[in-house]
Amino acid sequence: MVEARHNGMLFGLVAAIIVLDQASKYLIQQYLSLNQEMVLIPKLLSLTHLTNTGASFGILRGMNSFLIVLGLGVVVFLFYQIYRKEQSEPLLPFALIIGGALSNVLDRIIHGFVIDFIQIPFWPSFNVADSAITIGVITLIIYGLRTKTNVESKNARS
Repeated sequence: MVEARHNGMLFGLVAAIIVLDQASKYLIQQYLSLNQEMVLIPKLLSLTHLTNTGASFGILRGMNSFLIVLGLGVVVFLFYQIYRKEQSEPLLPFALIIGGALSNVLDRIIHGFVIDFIQIPFWPSFNVADSAITIGVITLIIYGLRTKTNVESKNARS
């Protein structure tokens, strides 16, 4: 079970992700009109003020209520996992996923859509929250694979 001192770190990281994501979306709304593009690195990176009523890659378009419930469900599930896991397991990936999910849910509640603005070639537009979720999921997968490999190697030596 996670110790109480880790709660502050977890909630601090979640809050930091939400603040960073919401601040970046606010700035995009203030400085770029809807669909306006600002090229930062030609043919590599641009910022474009877009809205997304769906999930990744445009799936579930227009299903805002379902995506709010799904996002909150993921957050509840992850908090459950955190409070039943071993203290030695990393909190960072959970905080990244929870912070990103809550920030996108906040967008859906306030605006009825998620604000996306980061564009790279051959990839759908995304935002800071999406990046946090992706990094968190990849980190959990790597941690799970490393843990599984370590357990298998210990069992093989026994």
